[in-house]
Amino acid sequence: MKRVLLLCVVVLVAVVTWAYVSPRLAAKHFRDSAVAGDVAGLNVIVDFPSVRRYLEADLRATESQRVSRAERNPLAAQLGARLGGAISDALIERLVSAKGIVQLARYGSTDSTASPAELIGMGYQDLSNFGVTMGNPHRANNTVTFVFHRSGITWRLARLEIPSLMQRVTTP
Repeated sequence: MKRVLLLCVVVLVAVVTWAYVSPRLAAKHFRDSAVAGDVAGLNVIVDFPSVRRYLEADLRATESQRVSRAERNPLAAQLGARLGGAISDALIERLVSAKGIVQLARYGSTDSTASPAELIGMGYQDLSNFGVTMGNPHRANNTVTFVFHRSGITWRLARLEIPSLMQRVTTP
């Protein structure tokens, strides 16, 4: 009976340790690859199709909110929707590339003249998503949250949350 109890305790400690350490190791691997500009390392840790899909959905939702507020002028709303789609496609292609991800991880934005990004915080968003917020702590609108998604026992970057980008898109 004591062996079974001991085995249960060991398994529980292993699971809790894995739950705490594994997303942080993935985030460290990501940060090390981004700082070094290691494209092969980024290809292992970043799920580019997922990042693209989520960023595209976020931008489309933000654009539709902006267009719905501008419905007083239907012609302007249609023109804005068409132009906004073209702009966001180009923006998505620029951000969801190894170079774009490296810039976001290093500077918290695509502006390479900005001060280097610092770790602002990290933690579980839910059981399968772990967020790492990087940016300039003195400028709250210059942050990026890198969301890692658990797939089995591994973690991969699956989403970018960029508040300043969403504000820029929604500004009329």
